[in-house]
Amino acid sequence: MAQVHQVIVHSPGDKWQSGVEFQEQPFVNEHVKYYAGLHNEGKLFEGGPFLDSTGGMMVMSAGVSKEEAEQLAQEDPTVIDGFLKANVHPWLRALT
Repeated sequence: MAQVHQVIVHSPGDKWQSGVEFQEQPFVNEHVKYYAGLHNEGKLFEGGPFLDSTGGMMVMSAGVSKEEAEQLAQEDPTVIDGFLKANVHPWLRALT
């Protein structure tokens, strides 16, 4: 059955260090800890970095509204600090 999810797409912010792998970027542990907490709360379905160091994406659990996803995206400490930018897109999970 198709489900609508909100997807948070991250891209490098002003403080992103060019030429540095995602795992070596400052503040990465804060970002991972924040989303691990959302996963534990049942708000995050799955997510992770793009392997080309251009950012990453987080697929929110079904039922998380676009407004809630936008709020959660902006509350990420790494977005607040300018390490990452975040944009929310509705996504139809058509094939499961």
